[in-house]
Amino acid sequence: MLDFARDTAQESATTPALITVRDLSLWYGQKQALKNINFDLRPNEILAFIGPSGCGKSTALKCLNRMHDGVRGVHIKGDIRFDGKEIHDGDLDPPVFRRHFGWVAQKPNPFPWSIYENVAYGARLHGLAIGRAALNDHVEDCLRRALLWDEVKDDLHRKTGLDLSGGQQQRLCIARALSTMPDVLLMDEPTGSIDPVATGHIEELMLELGRAHALVVVTHSMMQARRVANRVAHFHLGELIELGTTKKVFTNPSDARTKDFVSGAVG
Repeated sequence: MLDFARDTAQESATTPALITVRDLSLWYGQKQALKNINFDLRPNEILAFIGPSGCGKSTALKCLNRMHDGVRGVHIKGDIRFDGKEIHDGDLDPPVFRRHFGWVAQKPNPFPWSIYENVAYGARLHGLAIGRAALNDHVEDCLRRALLWDEVKDDLHRKTGLDLSGGQQQRLCIARALSTMPDVLLMDEPTGSIDPVATGHIEELMLELGRAHALVVVTHSMMQARRVANRVAHFHLGELIELGTTKKVFTNPSDARTKDFVSGAVG
């Protein structure tokens, strides 16, 4: 029986929010994809977005680090604040802002470069590790935190990211995301295209990373949400219809639609 180990006192409503989202709505042209979304993200928590395909989970995720910027036909209303500052303020530099976020996609997408360069690139670009020794230490640290170092340490310059297995590629992408020292990791179905053994490694990694980062994870796996999340947000037809601790959402949801979804009656 699952014990909802992540459902602890640290997730109380009094924990200050790192990100606040208020009345967020988004349109693709004339089609409204998000409708008055409201939620907070707290430091060092894992928040899982669940819901059927096309319900707005990934769209909401991409709003948090302004990935919709420049997309033709997208119109956004509402208020998103990171560390108290509205993220669409005119004096905010989007590339500098995005450094606070690491992104992990569903399908592993390592660069066709050496394992070392996959991790070193972001740190070098942002001036986070000055000198070869510092950069070497930084690359090693990111690979260790991604639970990959022992598997690739002898091949850092000899193999590319594309030479690794699917699960290793995804952990390399996580190491790459960590290389810019983000505050938040955004994961869009990070285990959706890898095998069950690799999925277990990624879930173990999520729990470890949750000690130092906030994570927002889009997942279609109810069991994964139960295993790793502090809180769960249920999206339905562009609305966020339920938000609560993982234990409450799965054992005593407030909305009948959430009860049907998490029980497998629909979806």
